[in-house]
Amino acid sequence: MEIDYNSLLEEYNAIVNKISELKLIKKILNEFVSQEENFVNIGGMILAKVKILDDKKFLVNVGNRVFIEKNKEEIIKTIDKNIEQLEKKREELENLLRPNQ
Repeated sequence: MEIDYNSLLEEYNAIVNKISELKLIKKILNEFVSQEENFVNIGGMILAKVKILDDKKFLVNVGNRVFIEKNKEEIIKTIDKNIEQLEKKREELENLLRPNQ
């Protein structure tokens, strides 16, 4: 069985980036405080200064432009679960990419 090294490397890099993104999202969620002004990315390279009125509930895109309301703890739990799954996949890819010793 021949392994496509470049495809595995691309998948590995995508997973590493996704893990970093999820950790950043988790950090930002934990820092949100009601009534404080924050900068929020509204797309592209544009940030808007906003005041958070409720730091307990957020709308989460679950696909096909469908949003559901979740509280901060639920979101963080889901993020942690996703990070754990991605870390396992990252380890599997590392083993495949590692030269035989």
